Amino acid sequence: DVEDDEELDALEKEWHDYIKTNLSTQSARGYVDAASMTERNNLPIKATNYYKKALKAGWKTHRLFFNYAELLQRRGKHDEAAEMFAKAIEMDPADPYGYMNRGLCLVELSGKAKREEGERLQRLALDLDPFDDGLEDLAKVELEKK
Repeated sequence: DVEDDEELDALEKEWHDYIKTNLSTQSARGYVDAASMTERNNLPIKATNYYKKALKAGWKTHRLFFNYAELLQRRGKHDEAAEMFAKAIEMDPADPYGYMNRGLCLVELSGKAKREEGERLQRLALDLDPFDDGLEDLAKVELEKK
């Protein structure tokens, strides 16, 4: 209980100091939401900045890495996108779309080794879920008929 004005003033000062130094209206989750919203509104540069802020703030989920990678992929930044898809794969190795999209990015980069790795990842994605027509539609590798 606060017994006098001095204690109340000290408590009020402590509260204001806390608000100024410790309380933040910005959060990693807020950055992720802002990235999604700006991406939906066709503002890819702002979305990219929000994804970077979310990562810097410590938000590391499969969905964040995957969505950020897709944005980079659409912007033609295949090298960066491949890195983000790799992180998404680490978070959820059972998601075939991570392998498929990383493979598509690698195929776009120069070099035979990257192209071959990209094709291997696409085939792996198709093996993970052979009944997903969406994966087949994305694939840029020759599908072997069995």
